[in-house]
This record gives sequence, structure tokens and C-alpha cells, in this order.
Amino acid sequence: MKANDFIRMLNNNNLKVFTLNDAVKIIRKPSNYVSLFLSKIDSIKHLERGKYYVDGTDPVEIASNVVHPSYISLEYALAYYRSITQIPVEISVMSLRQHKKLKIEGFNVRFIKLSRSRFFGYRNDNGIFIADPEKAIIDCLAFNIDFFYVSESFGNMKNELNVSKLKQYAKAMNDKAMINRLGFLLERNSVDADDLLKYRSKVYVPLSKNANVRDKKWRVIYAD
Repeated sequence: MKANDFIRMLNNNNLKVFTLNDAVKIIRKPSNYVSLFLSKIDSIKHLERGKYYVDGTDPVEIASNVVHPSYISLEYALAYYRSITQIPVEISVMSLRQHKKLKIEGFNVRFIKLSRSRFFGYRNDNGIFIADPEKAIIDCLAFNIDFFYVSESFGNMKNELNVSKLKQYAKAMNDKAMINRLGFLLERNSVDADDLLKYRSKVYVPLSKNANVRDKKWRVIYAD
């Protein structure tokens, strides 16, 4: 098989990120032959052992297809939805198993293992597995990502966000500290959140390292 024919087969099967086994099935040759064949194609890039991608593929799509299942979340998901102005240099991937950090097309990619009960709320957006806007915000609150970014994102997406889904996702995460942060975030944006009060943590939760003001209702400590 010629290189151009192989690339065409990849495109026909929508395989921008693929494994050595995928290539073996297409070429129908032994794996050692296929591995050598791939190494001679300039437009095929080696990702890690047994995995490859087509040159020019969006780094986000590559990152979300390293581990199956997985999805992009945290700051990069907020940037993906253009709800924050800063573009992160790190792509955070939520997955069900551990994986080493990778460097993909200039981006640092880290993998965060989630329990199966917290692994939900994502979509396939043309080959990119990405958190729903609501789940991206919930994940950020759960991992205590800089509250400035979360607040900026919520403000920019407020009219598009499904508040009921936000609350549903929050309860499903079973994380009381995150509920405190979400309740505070919602009220700061004039969204009623009293139905979440019974789920909040009994202890105060900091929103940032330099937090110094206490909100008694939501038991958060925020920066003045």
C-alpha cells in the first residue's frame, strides 16, 4: 500500500488519532512491517508507544483520544468555549485511569483520574471529547481552579448555561466543598441557589490562596 492510499483510508475512517493495531487492520501486514511503514510517512507523527496521529490534527483532539474514555475539562475547556480570555498552555484530560504526562504540539497534557461516579457530562464535538460547559465549571470548582477564571467563565456564559443541569451535576459529584463554591458563585451572579444549602460543607472552604473574607451563608473564604 502506498502512503497516499493509507492516508486516504485513515480519512475515510475518520482516524486522525490511531493505534498500531488500527493501521495493521488497514494495511493487512504484520505489526513490525506496519511500524516501519508508518515511520517513513512524513505526515504521520508518533504520539507514544503504539499510537500515532496525522500531522495538522488539533492538539485538543489528539489529547482527548489518547485514553478511552476521556474528555477535556478544567481551564482548557473554559477556553474552548471562549468564556475566558486567557489560553492555557496545559490541557487537562479527565480519564478513568492513570496516564503519564505528554507533550503534544507544544502543549503540556496532564491526565486526571476520576472515579466512575464522577465521569460524566461530556460530549463528542467532531472528534474532540470535551466537557459540557456546565461540567467544565463543576470540574473547576471541584478541583478548586482559580476562582477568577470560573467566575469570568460563568459571567460570559450565563445566558447559555443550564442552571438546573449545573445543580444536578454538582449533587452527582458528591462533593460538599464544591457545593459551597457553586452556591457562592451562583448568588454572586444573582442566581438563586438556596436549594443547595442543605448539601454544603460544614467547614469553611477557601476560594484562593490569598482569601481573607468569610461568607457565612456559603461558608467560603474569598479575596476582598
